[in-house]
Amino acid sequence: MKLKDYIEKLQKIMNDAPGGKDLTVIYSSDDEGNSFSEVHFDPTLGKFEDNEFEAAPLGDDSPNCVCVN
Repeated sequence: MKLKDYIEKLQKIMNDAPGGKDLTVIYSSDDEGNSFSEVHFDPTLGKFEDNEFEAAPLGDDSPNCVCVN
């Protein structure tokens, strides 16, 4: 999923759901929903290759992802 699409979906939830602006953000540990936790960290710009993530500063010209937790 691209960041633009993800943000559009979040904006729709924030604007249309009851209490949308005050909803707690959580994440699932896997596709089956075996555990859930709150998002505690700011999104991080970075590089994701071969299932490895490396944070990248905003001025970096080669990031390819945003880590959301």
